[in-house]
Amino acid sequence: MSNDSATLALEDLKSTVFVRRSLHEARILQLMELYRSNDHSIPPIEVVRGTLEIRDGRHRREALIRLGRKNTVCKLVKPTEKSEFLMQAFGANVGGPLPPTRGDIIFVMKQLLNDGLREAKIREMFSVYFPPSVVRSYLEDAHSEIVKQKMRNAVGAVASGNTTVTQAAEEFGVDLNKLQDEIGGRKRRGRKVDVGVVKSDITNRARGMSTRNVASFRDMLRRFEDGEVSHAKVLDVLLHAKR
Repeated sequence: MSNDSATLALEDLKSTVFVRRSLHEARILQLMELYRSNDHSIPPIEVVRGTLEIRDGRHRREALIRLGRKNTVCKLVKPTEKSEFLMQAFGANVGGPLPPTRGDIIFVMKQLLNDGLREAKIREMFSVYFPPSVVRSYLEDAHSEIVKQKMRNAVGAVASGNTTVTQAAEEFGVDLNKLQDEIGGRKRRGRKVDVGVVKSDITNRARGMSTRNVASFRDMLRRFEDGEVSHAKVLDVLLHAKR
């Protein structure tokens, strides 16, 4: 094995820099099928030498873990600054089988903006992949989402009773008048909006869990059909889920 690769434990690989809002279940299931068929065309997971931070391969790692694998051969890459690392990971996804969505692109831009990277530098980075007008549109949305998040944080701080409206506006960098309007509007609307948010959050979490359970059941049944697991083991899993 070359110095540029190593067999590593999947549990040791870290994911703290993301270029997608979330993993795609369909892509994970597809990769699981490819790994089971011993498809050697799947590239190794790329990790930073020393830190073991995943630069490219979060879906591959998840697929291998679901298959019960403990280790995998990884490609080792040199450590870089966070912004450069993020763009390297983004570039690997752009050229991959599952290109980033608009939401993913804005998600990356928000991280760069929050890290203090100049807007001109961000435009330069993304101009490699998209026309200037498209980059500008993405950046506008990224700025808008950041402002909205700051406003939500400011409203939450005031609602907690730990700070005044003026202090929250200064702390989170939002317009004082807009913050006052937002708080006034929420008071007029009452608590129904908050209940809706809670219910929506619960629903989303339940759907996410259901999707993972379905994927696990499907994988177990496929293994049974292929003769890899016995009827007793399948029944044991189903009874556990019922309990």
